[in-house]
Amino acid sequence: MSGLQVSALCVSHGAIAALRGISFSVEVGQLAAVIGSNGAGKTTLLRALSGLNKATSGSAQWSECEMLGARPDALVRRGISHVSEGKSVIPELSVKEN
Repeated sequence: MSGLQVSALCVSHGAIAALRGISFSVEVGQLAAVIGSNGAGKTTLLRALSGLNKATSGSAQWSECEMLGARPDALVRRGISHVSEGKSVIPELSVKEN
């Protein structure tokens, strides 16, 4: 079973290219981290993969199913979701409950 495969992912916010040609893969059983300075596109990447931001081009597959263009609720049913940091998280609830 394959894991996450991202190829040539681009996301734009109007005239601003937030992500340009991002490609990587994470195999099942591997751990991965997204690191970078403020404004590097970490949150944009994660929001695009969870269906909250629309990708301009590229592809992203989870276990051979296309993620880009899918509705967030459809991705949640496949086990993919975005849990924001900060004010949108209710500290009294678990990760699953949030």
